[in-house]
Amino acid sequence: YRLENVEGDVIFLVETELTEEEIQMGFSGFTLSNVDALSPGVWDFVMTNPGGKEARIDKAISILEFLEEDWPSSVQINWNASIPDAGSNRYQGSSLLAGSICFSNDFRGKRIRRNPWLKHLGWDLKLSFTRMKMVSKETPVTVLSDLYSLTAGLYYGTPFDFPINIVACMGWGLGYSRYHSPDVDRDLLLISSVGDDFYLKDLDSMDPVFRTSAALRISPFKRFYFDLGCQLSGTLFLNRNTLVLEPFAGGGFRW
Repeated sequence: YRLENVEGDVIFLVETELTEEEIQMGFSGFTLSNVDALSPGVWDFVMTNPGGKEARIDKAISILEFLEEDWPSSVQINWNASIPDAGSNRYQGSSLLAGSICFSNDFRGKRIRRNPWLKHLGWDLKLSFTRMKMVSKETPVTVLSDLYSLTAGLYYGTPFDFPINIVACMGWGLGYSRYHSPDVDRDLLLISSVGDDFYLKDLDSMDPVFRTSAALRISPFKRFYFDLGCQLSGTLFLNRNTLVLEPFAGGGFRW
């Protein structure tokens, strides 16, 4: 005796002892050899005798998904503080204001759901804003600059049933940068000792961006969580690249 689904998965059944009354009523009883393998979907009941003859009851059992503790979507809001790397520090100081809002959704394919290590694997969209103070050392000038970015990528969270887990994200997208210092000439050339000079007006541009991060996710409540982590973000300008390390604190909710 066994159960089979359309994907070819097989679960063998073991006959159980019945009471005299149940036998007289024509009942048969079975137990599952592997309960964890009984995934949501439609299963056929198959009987095979020692001679190899087979009888089948199609769509004998339908297993519904259990969604009580399943929150595939979540929204998170973060507050960031930027620390430029040594190369970017020629122009960029610390951020005056930075934050992001992120929408995430777990993958829900059957193959993924059956693997507990892939339970919290999904995609996310992140919209970020950063206002930075740019300082050119070779050309003594201070400029305020804004960066808006939208990235799409993957995230992964550890599957442990702990109030604290680890979450990692990586995404690519586009960023729009602009400067807003009317007292500084747009045609000013910012000179660098390493040769990646650029004009101030070049800051108004659309460029590729990437973000990768890791955080401790603290879930004291079922639907609400808090993140403490750090992300490395970069902007790939035509004439230079900038890298920024951004410690962040944030929180979100699932539904």
